[in-house]
Amino acid sequence: MLRNHFRAAALGAFLVGFSAMPGQAAPSAVKLTAAQERSMGLRLTAARGATETPLASLPASIAPPLNGRVVASVPFAGTVVRVDALEGQIVKAGQILAVLFSQDALRVSTELARAQAEVRMADAAAARARTLASEGVVAGARAEEAEARAAQARALAAESRLR
Repeated sequence: MLRNHFRAAALGAFLVGFSAMPGQAAPSAVKLTAAQERSMGLRLTAARGATETPLASLPASIAPPLNGRVVASVPFAGTVVRVDALEGQIVKAGQILAVLFSQDALRVSTELARAQAEVRMADAAAARARTLASEGVVAGARAEEAEARAAQARALAAESRLR
């Protein structure tokens, strides 16, 4: 394969150099013998008209068929990292079409994980405070404060879940 690339590059350089010789008119065509074509690895075929052109990139909009509307909502802005299906390609339900990366989604999921950790920590503190209050080691007000902090943490986690 590399030899063929080298040969094609050498042929191109030869043709450019040949057509640019000073003091001579550039030839309209260079004729190669069949042996020269074989030794260079050239294959000649007739040109055909193209009916389709694959796209290397896709626009950021979706235009479904008129009677086949499917709503694809995206809650966060993001960047397309990978496209797994080309325009016009037949896809199956559940098939991954593209992979997106979103700073906003990452931030929200991190906030949710942090809020859930706070809930676990506040619930554990409230359980300890209840145990200590029931044994008379600490005042009941301390257990009530811990319960209020746990309820607040649960509310913040529920709010983070809705984003």
